[in-house]
Amino acid sequence: MKSEKAVELLSETESGKPRIAEEFAGVFLYLLLIAERAGLDLAEIATNDLKYPEEKARGNALKYAELQGLSK
Repeated sequence: MKSEKAVELLSETESGKPRIAEEFAGVFLYLLLIAERAGLDLAEIATNDLKYPEEKARGNALKYAELQGLSK
């Protein structure tokens, strides 16, 4: 994609990294604002990492109870 190439090129320059960081910070803060206004519990979302570990959950659509039966 064009935007991916632009990020790649910017990240290779000294002046580009701060620009990317600034843009990322703005988007991140906006997403936090949306989450707050929508009443999302970010702590609850963070616990999904514990319930759905990547090594078990990646590439399938199993429910939590079904994942528990899988071996690592």
